[in-house]
Amino acid sequence: MVSAVNLLAVYTLSKLQSTAQDSDYVNTATDNAQPTAFFGPNALDRKHQLSFGTVLQLPFSLHLGLMSHFYSALPSNLLLPTTGRAGGIFVTDVTGDGSGDGSVVYPLGDPIPGTNLGAFGRNSYGSNINSTIQLYNARLSSTPAGAALIRADIINIGQLSALKGVEQALNAAPMGQQGLSPLRSTDITLGWDYRVRERFVVTPSVSIFNVFNFANFDGANNPLSPILNTAGNSLPGALNSTTYSLRNSDRIGLGSGVFSLGSPRVLEFGLRVSF
Repeated sequence: MVSAVNLLAVYTLSKLQSTAQDSDYVNTATDNAQPTAFFGPNALDRKHQLSFGTVLQLPFSLHLGLMSHFYSALPSNLLLPTTGRAGGIFVTDVTGDGSGDGSVVYPLGDPIPGTNLGAFGRNSYGSNINSTIQLYNARLSSTPAGAALIRADIINIGQLSALKGVEQALNAAPMGQQGLSPLRSTDITLGWDYRVRERFVVTPSVSIFNVFNFANFDGANNPLSPILNTAGNSLPGALNSTTYSLRNSDRIGLGSGVFSLGSPRVLEFGLRVSF
């Protein structure tokens, strides 16, 4: 017979926007010329968060606790792939701010023209990402750096294209392209209070985290890669090259601290002494 019940349910509707996907203090601007030009959902923006739990006081000094979390998916950017070498400003620097060369300071390309930070998962999804890619591929041209050379009559567009110094076409996403996944987890704890005289309470317990062993993907520290593959390249792990059968790198695994949320089923034994 249950002698006491404590129930708790919490729903949070939230929005977290910023000028960078990360909220750390070492961020660089997406556009050096206009640092606030890109402003959108942050990589930690979970729009819907539902949590509920209960604690049951059972006979024989047993107590059972249950906690469940259901969170909506995080957003991601849609980034052009850099060349990783000098000259990247002629390929992926569509804003003309001098970034996009794949260097240590600016390892990432610019967002696809017309998209904002956090676009994927908010107005672009795995089911319609090809519309964004097709629109970009139909408008390929030189970046501002290349256009400056052409205006100065240093090189023409044909020569620049032959050197691959213009925007490169992106690969179309396959049928069944995956989006970023929501998070689901249910944890259960069973404990027993054993009183030693008046002063001590010994509580052995067993906890099962993610008791239903839900497969969770796209944790905040390891989502599908926002760097899109160019035409002819279909390396799995990116937002335009990953079907469900290829989802390996972004599954949440065993971790420490907050990085273990949503990991595969984990069993924990505990012993607490209260006095």
